[in-house]
Amino acid sequence: MPSTGWRNSVRARRVVVFVIVAGMAGVAGGLKYASVRDDLTHQRQAIEEHWLRVESALGRRSDTLPSLMEAVRKRIPNIVQDEIGTARGKLTAAHGPDQKIRANRELSLAIAKLLLQCDLDPKVRQSAAFKQLREGLAAHEDDIANERFQYNDQLEHYNARIQRFPDNVVASLAGFSRNDAYFSTGPDSIPASKKPEQADSKAHSR
Repeated sequence: MPSTGWRNSVRARRVVVFVIVAGMAGVAGGLKYASVRDDLTHQRQAIEEHWLRVESALGRRSDTLPSLMEAVRKRIPNIVQDEIGTARGKLTAAHGPDQKIRANRELSLAIAKLLLQCDLDPKVRQSAAFKQLREGLAAHEDDIANERFQYNDQLEHYNARIQRFPDNVVASLAGFSRNDAYFSTGPDSIPASKKPEQADSKAHSR
């Protein structure tokens, strides 16, 4: 019957349209998947590159410590020098952000003890050698802080992205997971040395 043939023709056209639309949606979905996957790959590579810069900044501070300490070494207790040597060794042997961050925390605390010992010795505190030590350490701290900020910023953007739809779906399918290896500030930060008059006033108040 003519009407039956017409309905079959309409149905066939609808099937063709559906197939075309589904195909276009599949292509668009595939392109979106590939785009997000590539972007996440680049972000993860940027995190690794920024971490290498952080690692380099930590290494530079550690490597220059012996020369910075040389002029005040005779006035520093051996136990403090040993702690710094041990902490430097741990930093060198550490691998990956987690281990490096923990080792750097130990080194920072050892350096804080060194500065405290220098502060408690009036001759060292007022010497040019101590000023050079503080300025050298401060320059390295600024370098570390700058690299740490950029590294943490990259981590934050990456972690935020893999939680958003549809990027979270792509991340799950492509094997991208959250990275919580943040380099936070905290107890490992080195306090600023007291000014001579502050140290003297505290010593007299005891």
